[in-house]
Amino acid sequence: MSVLDVFRIGGARALVTGASRGIGRAVALVLAEAGADLALSARTAENLNDTAHDVEAFGRRVAVLADDVAGPGAADDVVERASVALGGLDIVVHSAGLLPLHDDGTPVLVPLGLSSQADRGHVMSVNPTPRPACAVLPILTSPSPPGPA
Repeated sequence: MSVLDVFRIGGARALVTGASRGIGRAVALVLAEAGADLALSARTAENLNDTAHDVEAFGRRVAVLADDVAGPGAADDVVERASVALGGLDIVVHSAGLLPLHDDGTPVLVPLGLSSQADRGHVMSVNPTPRPACAVLPILTSPSPPGPA
């Protein structure tokens, strides 16, 4: 028996942050295969469009939202745009995360406590914060019917 034999969420509407690669991309594809329509968010559109293409291959609706959820008000904006695009939201997966970068674009790989205050602040503005979850709470608790199957 496959997990999809018992895990069907046809018609659910999901927002996945960090959906361009890694865990976020994998979660987006599993949700699409299980029947969810998706709003995908990440900082850059290129890889995000690849994920969107793969979601569409499952026959699901997809909205691409290239935005950095670390910016002031950005999580609220992404949640609002996702909700409008899908007609509401039922699921939110916040898998966006980042590392500080050197000037040449390579990651700074030091313990967080030894990184600069600016790098620490930027990492902490995205990785451990529930900004998208907090922004979506009013939408998830509103009495809206689930999307079409």
